[in-house]
Amino acid sequence: MPKIVIEGVDGSGKTTIAQSLSTKIGGNLIASSQVSFLPAIRKYTNLDTANTIARFGYYLAVNKYTTDILANGDSKTDVFDRYIYSTLTTHIALDTLYNDGRNIKHIKEIFEQESQNFPTPDTVAFLYVNPEVRKLRVNLRDVRADSKLDFNSSFAIETEKLLKELAKDMRGEGITNVVEIDTSNKTVEESMNIILKSHLGLIQRV
Repeated sequence: MPKIVIEGVDGSGKTTIAQSLSTKIGGNLIASSQVSFLPAIRKYTNLDTANTIARFGYYLAVNKYTTDILANGDSKTDVFDRYIYSTLTTHIALDTLYNDGRNIKHIKEIFEQESQNFPTPDTVAFLYVNPEVRKLRVNLRDVRADSKLDFNSSFAIETEKLLKELAKDMRGEGITNVVEIDTSNKTVEESMNIILKSHLGLIQRV
């Protein structure tokens, strides 16, 4: 079945857009952030942000669970709210901020090996947002116990920079359809239609 991945920092609109897109096309919404997967470990890894290797391993496992268990295997399009690409960039950003980048090499090595066990999406949409708009959006949301990183501007800026670099690399490799959208001044409908138009164009070319 086709797969569309929505990636972006918190406040970029990825969850809202993923939900709306899934509803519009009658697809399967797959959101790893909503999975209660080994909650004690999740709580530990979220509190200990400096333990980037353990945290990275946990969230890779969550991604594998959602891909293998929640993806229904039917003919509907799977729409992922987060995937392995944000897992990679998030933990590189964390390691840069908390460990001076000491574990980045290991994180990349683990990702290179483990990413082979994940299906390549047909379309990956990278969503960006300017810091002012992001701050407004995040402040309007309910505060979760594990959401302190949502309010860390340095973390968001570093993660978005890494997402842009990854999008450029993936576009150059040509292994999947890459869409980049600045959602700062766009409605959910506008962003969703850009993704859908690009994805449908890909299908028509095949």
